Amino acid sequence: MPPFPLLFHSPNDWTSNQLEDLRLVRHFNASLDEILGDDHLPKDGDEGWTCTFSCSHMAEFELLAMEFAEPTENELKNLWRTATRARYRRNIFLPVFRPLCEMLNSDVFFDASKQAVFSFMEIILRRVHLDEPLQSSRIHTMSFEVTGIRGEVECEGVLLNCSMPHSPLVAFSVAKDGDYNFKGQVAQLLLQKAVAYQRNLSRRAFVIFMDSTNLQLTMADPPREYLDALLHGERPDKRLHLYHSEFYNLCNRRRRKEALRVMLGLVRLLDADGLTRRLP
Repeated sequence: MPPFPLLFHSPNDWTSNQLEDLRLVRHFNASLDEILGDDHLPKDGDEGWTCTFSCSHMAEFELLAMEFAEPTENELKNLWRTATRARYRRNIFLPVFRPLCEMLNSDVFFDASKQAVFSFMEIILRRVHLDEPLQSSRIHTMSFEVTGIRGEVECEGVLLNCSMPHSPLVAFSVAKDGDYNFKGQVAQLLLQKAVAYQRNLSRRAFVIFMDSTNLQLTMADPPREYLDALLHGERPDKRLHLYHSEFYNLCNRRRRKEALRVMLGLVRLLDADGLTRRLP
């Protein structure tokens, strides 16, 4: 049996039996400690990182949260009214607010959802100091090579380390016409782990998912034995645990602040020294 047989077929073509063979266990509304670890989550008053602009008297998270959580849902919906537009024209998160406004005034979400999540991540990456440069790429397929065999998996984009352009750290997934593309998300998570495994690196796998104005983070970290079984075309003995965060509605001020906390925690984790450590 060829290695990683499922990844050489579109996830849309996976049968229920093939999906069952992956032995998935889904943890909904998982805690952020389970997904990211408490050490990486910014807290109110956290001064763990410095901004790329002057913020000597205010913590990074508090400064960003002050701007990101400022508009109410009604203000977002009426963003293009003269008074509201004037108030927020200098807000650094305006590129996120624009697609949110579009979704609040329309029944079509896919393009606006994609624009919102990419703008959100790109602004964060520009505003925090990282030891290793990270960037988002709006590609439509994740290309990979595992055990000498090449393939690709569809996605809306990836987050990667600039020094490792063929080793995705995070995938972006966006619901279209009510389709959560769950099989695709599983394939994206497995691909990230497979590429890291081939490089003999220890790394969690992440998918940032947008469903209209709602953001969710999913993490998977299958053990080496699980990947060994898949690489040999065997049914794993161990289970694949998927940890789904709760949904964060970016149109709600309080939930928007929590979404910022999650994304900053993710970036901190990706920048941590132990993220890509060599396996023993």
